[in-house]
Amino acid sequence: MKSFKRILVSILFLTAISRYGAMPENQLPLIIFFYAAECPDCDRMKQVLSDILLPHPDILVAYYNIAVRENLSLLKNLAAVFGITPAQLPVIFVGEKVIIGAGRAAELKLNRAVRECIEVDCRSPLEKLRQERHAWREILIVGGLIVLLLFVLLVR
Repeated sequence: MKSFKRILVSILFLTAISRYGAMPENQLPLIIFFYAAECPDCDRMKQVLSDILLPHPDILVAYYNIAVRENLSLLKNLAAVFGITPAQLPVIFVGEKVIIGAGRAAELKLNRAVRECIEVDCRSPLEKLRQERHAWREILIVGGLIVLLLFVLLVR
């Protein structure tokens, strides 16, 4: 009976730990670009980004059409984590920076953000979202393991 409890606790612990790194950080996109299909500003900024990244084909960019419900949900989650309210499109996340809208100022900001990330090896914006989710997951997992341990000790 004692070995059964140890096996059960080990399985639960390994299951909890295995949920952590679904995707390695180096495979996450550095740039996340939210757009709408009929958005001329979005098309313009896509071209600007493409021109900026021409000498850097290894940089991952994820494009999300907000017409898809899951993509809009992702935008809302990222906006909450970054503390912004996107009032127009496109919304572009580059490392820790956010560029909203189009125009010369947005183009310069995008260029600067991409250049800085190339120089200092920025993290993916999704990493910030993942960190926030991990904090709650850790609390729940540790709490669950403590409850399970107390239950096992009480059953003895």
